[in-house]
Formats: sequence, C-alpha cells, structure tokens
Amino acid sequence: MPSARTYLLLPALWGLSAAGQLQHNTWHFGSNAGVSFTTGGPVAFTGSAMNAFEGSSSMSDANGNTLFYTNGEVIWDRTHAIMPNGSSLGGALSSCQGVVIVPFPGSNRFYYIFTVPAQIGQWGGYDRMCYSVVDMSLHGGLGDILELNVPLVQHATEQVTAAYHTNGRDVWVLTRVFGTGEWYAYPITCTGIGQPVVSVAGLVVEDSNTNDTAASLGTMDVSKDGTRIASVWNDYSGDLSFLELFHFDASTGSVTGGDFITHPSPGGTNTAYGVCFSPGGSALYMSEFSWPYNHVWQYDMSSVDPLTTEYLIATGTNVQFGALEAGRDGRIYHSITGLTTLARIEQPEVIGTGCTYVDAAIDLGLGSCSHTLSNDWIHTVQPIDLISWQDTIHCAPGLVIGLTDQSIGTEAEILWSTGSTGDATQVNSSGTYTVLVAWPCDTARDTVHVVLEDCSCDVIVPNVFSPNGDAVNDRFPAPFDCDINTFDLTVRNRWGNMVFHSSNAQHSWNGGDAPEGVYFYTLRYAGAHTAERSDHGTVMLVR
Repeated sequence: MPSARTYLLLPALWGLSAAGQLQHNTWHFGSNAGVSFTTGGPVAFTGSAMNAFEGSSSMSDANGNTLFYTNGEVIWDRTHAIMPNGSSLGGALSSCQGVVIVPFPGSNRFYYIFTVPAQIGQWGGYDRMCYSVVDMSLHGGLGDILELNVPLVQHATEQVTAAYHTNGRDVWVLTRVFGTGEWYAYPITCTGIGQPVVSVAGLVVEDSNTNDTAASLGTMDVSKDGTRIASVWNDYSGDLSFLELFHFDASTGSVTGGDFITHPSPGGTNTAYGVCFSPGGSALYMSEFSWPYNHVWQYDMSSVDPLTTEYLIATGTNVQFGALEAGRDGRIYHSITGLTTLARIEQPEVIGTGCTYVDAAIDLGLGSCSHTLSNDWIHTVQPIDLISWQDTIHCAPGLVIGLTDQSIGTEAEILWSTGSTGDATQVNSSGTYTVLVAWPCDTARDTVHVVLEDCSCDVIVPNVFSPNGDAVNDRFPAPFDCDINTFDLTVRNRWGNMVFHSSNAQHSWNGGDAPEGVYFYTLRYAGAHTAERSDHGTVMLVR
C-alpha cells in the first residue's frame, strides 16, 4: 500500500515579498540626515537635500539603494534633485507622520505617496488625505509624478501608516479621521486603490475646545504580525495625552477595540508623540515630550491588559523627544529634536529597563534629527507556502495534495502539473508535482517531491521457531517488511528470568544458547508511518 513522504518543498516566489525587506533600508529624515541599513547595522550618510520638520518617508530599490524621498511637500530623486512636478505634494512638513510611500503590489515601477495635512490643513497641506503616483520609468529612470494630489478622506488626522494584507501581497493604508471616531483602511492591490473599509473604534479624536484642531497631532503603528494598532494623540484643552491600543484584522481591514490610558498634561505641557511595537511584538513603546522633561514608556504585550504594565525606559531634560521607529536590525531608533545623534533601544523585546536605552547610539555627522524618522512600515514577509497535505499521511492509495489556504482559489486561477485546476489534486505515483497560481497581476509557483512507499509494516510473530541456520524461521520475530522507528523485544524463561532483550529491529532473537522449550515474550514496535503496536505471548524454541 502506498503512502508519502515529503523530501523537498520549495517556497513560492512573490515579487513584492522578495524585495520588501530592502525597500526601506535607507532612511532620509530630519535636517539633511540619513542612515542606511544595507550592510546590517545603520551607517550614517550625507548628501540628503531634505529638511523635514516632522513627517518623512523614503523608498529604496530591491538592493537597498535610495530611489526617492519626501517630506510630504517635496519629492527628491536619488540624485537629491527635486523630481519634475514634485514640489507641490498635498501634505505638510509639519504633519507628525505626514507621508507614507507604498509600492504598487507586484511592481517596481509605480509607487503611491499618501499625504495627510497638518492639523486638518490649518498649518499646511490639503484638508484631507491625498495620494500621488510616481512612475520610475520616467525622467531617464529618476522618476516623475504621474498623478498628483488625488483626494481621499476629508479631515484626516496627522496619523498615516500602512500594513500588509494577510495574503502577503496587498497592502492596507490606514488613517484616523478627526472628530468622528472613524478609521479608514484603503486596500491597495495591483489593480489600484479600492474602496475603504470604515471602522468606528476607540475614542473620538478631538479637543475639549471644539474650535481647536491640535488633537489631530500624533502617530500610529501596526504590529509586524498585523494584529494590533497603537495610536497616540493629545487633548491639549483637556490637559490629557492618550495612548490607545486596538485589534486589527489584516484580512478584512477592520479596526476594533480601543483600550486606552491617559497621562496628565497640565496646561498642555505633556505631549504623547511617538509609538512603536517591537519587531517581535513583545513590547510597545511610547514617547512623550514636554519642557523640560521627556519620557519613553514601555508596555508588556504578553500581558492580558498590556496598558497596565507601564515601565519608564528613558527620561530627558531640556530636549524634545520625538518619534520611535523599528530598524532593519531589530532595534528601535529614537529621534530627539535638534541632536546630531540617534538614540536606540538595543533589546526591544526585553521587558523592563533591560531593554537598554542608549541616548547617543548613532552619530549623524552633518545631519540632525527633527521630530520624526522615516515612516518605515515595510518588513520581511515570509512567502506563502502554497502546498500542504490536506489529509494525514496513511497507507491507502490516492494521496491528496492541496493548497495551504483554500481561500486562495477564490481570487486566483490554479493549475497543477497533473492538469487539475481545483484547490487540490490526487497523486498515485512518485514524482515532482507543481502548482501555479495566477492573480490578476502576479503569479506564484510551488513544488513538492513525493515518494510513495509501502508502509503496511506487517510483522510475522510465529509460535514456533527453529534457529538451525537453514535461513528458514531462524529468528524471532521474522524480519519486518518496512522501516521500523520503534522496537523493543524482551524474552523470559518459564521462571521469569530474562534471556534476551533488544531495541534494534535488525537484532531479533536467534535463540542464542537457550535450551529447547517454551519462552514468554513482550514486543512493542512502530513503523515509519504506523502507530505503535504491542504484542505478548509464548514461543517454542526447537533445535
């Protein structure tokens, strides 16, 4: 009877996922500041033409080299020149997160730039979130604007970020709306920007003084596994700063929950500003600035109620703590306004002060920090493993190989090397089997090598054996007809004394120098693909 064993499984190939880990390897931020993670740890570089008081975003190619960067108002190309038509984006350099760049899924030619205003347009930018499109094939490969400032949701706060869809290919772009309690999650696929998923969750972001728009100031972050969102903002009129924690469904785009804590801010002196999940998701960090005191707080995400586990990680005097951002090296970086150094959390998964905050970890040379770092949301996504075994390996014919997630078939064309076009295919012989899945703008392939083998693992246990060297019935029990993983044989004489023991199926009992007679045995064994069995009884040894 055939069964199967997997000897080789090759991962699916995805255009976006393969390049994603390097597309934010170079950060441009602050005043002419920049660091590159291409060689591992961050290395500061000079030459950036940008002055970003707050939000900025950078994009690199598949090798980690700068393609372009922006402060939400102006776009610079890799030569540090302003792109043609790139000096009038609808954002504002004084918007906290301000701007985020999203590559078209499955493309290295087109890029979306999403911008949000400063205080709903009061301090610059349009009064809504907009998007522009960069085409890197234009202007001799340096890029140019294909579409400019296409309006989306009105009254967006200064918070905007992005996160992968659970399919590892598409992207959600998220923002909060001032004064409504609404969240907008725009799906980004290879066919364009879809209709937003609108959720109502958490507190209403607004000031106690309804004529003030300062509550729109703040930042958000999505955990790398795409399940949680953290957001900070401030009610300056109400003398409070807020940290909120939500659940996010990266398959549907919905935001739910909304646990929160407040910190007092008498006279508007305490401003919650930066928020960042550790890369592994063990901890959440928040930064606050005031004059003259500043704080970085840590929260234990393994707790049932993370926001009740508050640890003071760092303080600063006569400086201004800015945003937090997870780097390519698994550490978290902290911008302190006006300084020519970057602070860093060395071990962000460690709870408590053992996470090790270093206030001058990276020298920026001629550059200096502003309130924020590059809005970096892209991280390594493991390719989807298309093929899985849809049934347990067994000893019956007709092995079924299926897709890991059958929902893949609802949005894609499927072709197996057997000719099947369904979610699964049946195989009856050894060989290499391949599946090709095609989406509207992307394809993926996965391969598995199947070896069918006989795994019935029957064993002959005679009640008489004669070890006389004639190669017939010479051993007890008889040799197995399959691979054995577990074997244990004990033989005792009529007085209960052990005369033989073996845990190796290749060394069963040959009678040794035992006299003829009746012996008692216990036997336990399991084949490579069978459950463990046990047997006991008597056997007669005949000379």
